[in-house]
Amino acid sequence: MNELHRELREGLKGLEEGINTKFDELQTKTTELERDLRDLYQKGGSSAPLPGGQQRVSSIREALTKSAGLARMQKEGSKNSDPIDLGLSIKALTSLQGSGGSPAEGIDVQPEREGGLFGYAMRPLTLFDVMPIRPISSNQLTFTRMSGYSNAAAGQGAEGTTKAEQTIDPGLITAPVETIAVWHDASKQVLDDEPGLESTIAMLLTHGVREKAERQIVNGAGSSFEMSGLITDGTAFVPTVAPMADRIGQCAATMGNSGYLANLVMLNPVDWFTIRSERATGGDEQYVGPGWAAPASPAVYGVPAVASAAVPQGTAIVIDTRFVNLLDRQQTTVELSRETGNNFKQNIVTVLAELRMGLAIYDTAAVQVIDLTSSV
Repeated sequence: MNELHRELREGLKGLEEGINTKFDELQTKTTELERDLRDLYQKGGSSAPLPGGQQRVSSIREALTKSAGLARMQKEGSKNSDPIDLGLSIKALTSLQGSGGSPAEGIDVQPEREGGLFGYAMRPLTLFDVMPIRPISSNQLTFTRMSGYSNAAAGQGAEGTTKAEQTIDPGLITAPVETIAVWHDASKQVLDDEPGLESTIAMLLTHGVREKAERQIVNGAGSSFEMSGLITDGTAFVPTVAPMADRIGQCAATMGNSGYLANLVMLNPVDWFTIRSERATGGDEQYVGPGWAAPASPAVYGVPAVASAAVPQGTAIVIDTRFVNLLDRQQTTVELSRETGNNFKQNIVTVLAELRMGLAIYDTAAVQVIDLTSSV
């Protein structure tokens, strides 16, 4: 009997110690919860009375102390208590943006921010990748270009007669190096405070400079400070066929007949689509060319094609690139400075993007310009 009493006492003692341990753990968690909720109240919670006249308890610890369900769990060793009303209003846990009240109440949840600047499409710049580039160390390149050359070689005929004479009409050509640049001001504070803004502005200005340079390569004015363009210095080709693709093919064949190797055709993207989507006018109206699903590289009659918005719509340029060079005097650079005007005093930073380049067309017959819309 005494042995039974001893086992019962030890069992009850062990149960009591287990309950006390669980209660201590619950009290620790309760203290942490009370602290977190107090922080929420301070950030935006309302201290107004609860609906129906319900009063807030002074603390979560008090609510737990008065809980009958928690007391039964301690006495009876139950694993779970009944729900405990902490007297907290659900309004304290809503966001300010989702509040339906007037004025709105709740926690001001901060929005997620997407970095960068938007509103400008940086189109691919393709001409720099397909044109030969020649480094240059001055602000212009001069070279001699013949005009109207025709091979005059002929048989002598009878002995003692005068042999054929070749006529050469040379001219000194100057290809200027053009400076293309753009700048933008920003405060030093905003560049420091907005992550990535400096690099975004630099990228935007760099693309703007290179896009302008690409347009100058095609359409340059050819003044003393601006480069000549492929269209302004090229030779006009007059086709005798109507379809766009056939005009390009006829031009390439004519160049080949004169000794040139047409290895590049430049087109506006809209014209390139017109050529790819051309259909037969009879039969099942199948695609004339490879169509929209063709996996092959862009080409017209075997001549590699490059689509660029710098080329005016309705124009194609067929080139033998052996006689054309881009002159690279200074690749695109980006500089930041506070030394302009009152920049230093006003904490303003000037971001400048700049490049220097030119275009040398050694033989104008190697650049043929086609009007794709003219009548034949």
